[in-house]
Amino acid sequence: MKNFSKREKKLAYLTILVVAFAFILNVIVIPLKHSWISLERDIEMKKLALERYDDLLKRGQNKGFINFSDTKKYKSDVEVLNDLFSLVDKISNKSSIDLISIRPSGKEKKDELVKYSLEIKIEGTFKNILIFIENTSKTNSNFLVEQLEIAKSNQSSALSARLIISKFVVI
Repeated sequence: MKNFSKREKKLAYLTILVVAFAFILNVIVIPLKHSWISLERDIEMKKLALERYDDLLKRGQNKGFINFSDTKKYKSDVEVLNDLFSLVDKISNKSSIDLISIRPSGKEKKDELVKYSLEIKIEGTFKNILIFIENTSKTNSNFLVEQLEIAKSNQSSALSARLIISKFVVI
């Protein structure tokens, strides 16, 4: 460095400073900023989900998530399934959707509760499928939609959906 002039020394120091600044900026500051933005976005999404779940919990407490006051006693599994089939048929007619198939998909017993599950395949517009799901949750039949798969149907304007819904019965 002794052989360099003052101007060349200043230029060398300036170059070293610019390279160090670019290195710090690209290796530390920009990744830190991106992770900060990502973290803020995750926090906002978690807040929205928390608000949605809080709203669901409030609605569940007001409505009674599973209300057994109107539950009737069933004598057999066949009676429960017939009641479920007829109820799903009424809801599908009310929602203007095509009920393709309906079949029992399981029975679980826990203490005094028995959970009967049905697999339902329906076709209709997206709006009508949403109305069907909403109508199932509005009934006083203790329905729970456990699984939902929606796909485009072979028809151009219709969607095909597969739902697994459950009903809780007191024995």
